[in-house]
Amino acid sequence: MNHLETIGILKQLFSRFLESIQGHTVSSIVKYNIQPILLHIQNNLERDICVKELADIACFSKDHFSRVFKSITGMAPCDYIIRKRIERAEFLLLTTEMQQKEIIEQTGFKSASYFPRIFKKHTSYSPEKYRKERG
Repeated sequence: MNHLETIGILKQLFSRFLESIQGHTVSSIVKYNIQPILLHIQNNLERDICVKELADIACFSKDHFSRVFKSITGMAPCDYIIRKRIERAEFLLLTTEMQQKEIIEQTGFKSASYFPRIFKKHTSYSPEKYRKERG
């Protein structure tokens, strides 16, 4: 019984980080070859990811890729990348004892001043307060 309860708690915790692509069919994701791009973003959050790089993976022009990506995910590629970086930062704040500097490096944010500002914009908490109140 304890095992089931543990699984339930973990699913609740991680469901916040496993955001689904809203209102879009699997066929549109497959048709436009978006899944490898989403995976590429997830696997490379710690480094600079440019839209041109993602467009090249999808074999589209930069403008066409941006339109297709937004039609499928509901947000521009840059906004999606920031959202995923914030989600990774939330996860690291809750599951590790990493210092903010390490989290910034792991999530690909460019500066120590930008990270807390964008984190608070998306979560309504500073990183320290998020860890203290949610962790």
